[in-house]
Amino acid sequence: FEIWAATPDGTACLIHGRVGYFDILTTFRHIFEGVEKFDGIVEKCIIETNAMQKVLKPILDREREYQDQYVFFDPKPATEDKDRRIRNTLAYMYLRNRVAVVASEATAFVEERKLFPQSKWKKDALDAA
Repeated sequence: FEIWAATPDGTACLIHGRVGYFDILTTFRHIFEGVEKFDGIVEKCIIETNAMQKVLKPILDREREYQDQYVFFDPKPATEDKDRRIRNTLAYMYLRNRVAVVASEATAFVEERKLFPQSKWKKDALDAA
């Protein structure tokens, strides 16, 4: 789970994240903690809708009511595979100095960048960009 911000010049900035694989309840907690941390700044939360992730939006909509927090969950189908998305989007921005990462999130992001494209699994932060 990551929260990305964009500057007026189009630079993507990783400002908050939770790296790793979490059970579903922990994932929900991370989402709502991130939204609360940046209260009023998070415009939407993009939810990938491929495979089993299709069930997340209705569950998150219900959880939003229990949490008494507003966040717009925007379902989007993933296009292409992760490696291609990273190469076509992130690499383009990265080579033009249009990616920034706050210090607290840098370790995981840099680790994934160093392993890409050799790693089969560690590329979620890169893909989220």
